[in-house]
Amino acid sequence: MAHQLSLFKVIALTSSLLFAGCALTLGAVLTALLKDCGVSSVCSACSIVVGGTTMLALSLVIGIDLLHPGAFMSMILAELIWISIVWLVGTAFTLDGQAAVNMRTMRPIMFGMLLRKPEFLNSPLGIAGATTMFRACLAQGSRSVASSSNTSLFHTSAILHAKPRLTPAKIRQLKSEKWERIQASKPSPILGTRSGEEWKWEQCDLAKVLVKEEELAGPPQTTATERPIGVVHEPKHYGFGVTQTEAEELFGKLPVISSNVTIHESTSAASLLMDAKAGEARELKKANLFAKVLDLRNANADGIAYENRRRIIEAFSTPENPFDPGRQEVQAAILTYRIRNLWNHLTKFRRDVGNRRGLRQLVHHRAKILRYLKRTDRERYDILLERLALEPEAIEGELVV
Repeated sequence: MAHQLSLFKVIALTSSLLFAGCALTLGAVLTALLKDCGVSSVCSACSIVVGGTTMLALSLVIGIDLLHPGAFMSMILAELIWISIVWLVGTAFTLDGQAAVNMRTMRPIMFGMLLRKPEFLNSPLGIAGATTMFRACLAQGSRSVASSSNTSLFHTSAILHAKPRLTPAKIRQLKSEKWERIQASKPSPILGTRSGEEWKWEQCDLAKVLVKEEELAGPPQTTATERPIGVVHEPKHYGFGVTQTEAEELFGKLPVISSNVTIHESTSAASLLMDAKAGEARELKKANLFAKVLDLRNANADGIAYENRRRIIEAFSTPENPFDPGRQEVQAAILTYRIRNLWNHLTKFRRDVGNRRGLRQLVHHRAKILRYLKRTDRERYDILLERLALEPEAIEGELVV
């Protein structure tokens, strides 16, 4: 007949199991240290077998009914505590290489002291030195286990995975870097292009019709043109006010008329032919000299600006009205030309503070014209932005110059 379960027997069973588990764990650890084998493997192998055998033996000795729910739960609790102790001790003794060397160095001292040998008791290390070395090995082993794993051994709380808080200076630095990246991606409200995309300006229609200062700074460029009086070396770019129509009259018709003035004074046919040839040679020389005078290289800044404005009006006007300076496309193109000229001036002369306000006014005036064109005719607006090498972000929204 099974014995009746009592509180004393339950407490005795649990305490006995805990005591036996601790003793067996210590024995397994010491055995692993002496035999140079893994602590975790030894403890894991003997934990379930030894724990179950111990529970059965103690329950039979005390005389507890194993089928009783209270006794069964008590044995399960003791078994779980036993396995937890084995796991914790095995984890703590999982040492790295240096800690294992220190542990092997410490074994003779520890077990010599346990066996009460005089040579170990009288050693310079003593009990305090051996204890300190043992604690250092345990601490180094626990640190190596914690550092060799990316996850927590006991829990995964937010404290272990928390990142260091940002200081106010670091926050301001991050905001400043973010603002700089945003500003770098935006197009310039003055030039209208993004950083690194200056090639768009070189390929647009406005840049192709303008006369550049680099072209005028080099050696003279002339074109040999056949005229009634001979070959005239005309300049590549005429001065302001001289178009192809005026060039035809100045170098084609006028020299012929001037050379025929002295022919009427001749009395004979021979003198008439000689006077005609002399007049043509004289007018040809005058025409070549006059062509050098009309070269745009001799003009000042106002003369070059006048020629560029004339070209802009012709390029951006419609075929129905070839000269339409009041057209929105013409006005925006002229303002873009003036803005770029003023910007180049300010980049060379940074102390010229007075022209900065004028540059700001020109930028806002151009944006006003383009916004009006966008409201009235979106197709013309998109075409004009491409011809002027302007990005929509440089016109729309707030402009900070």
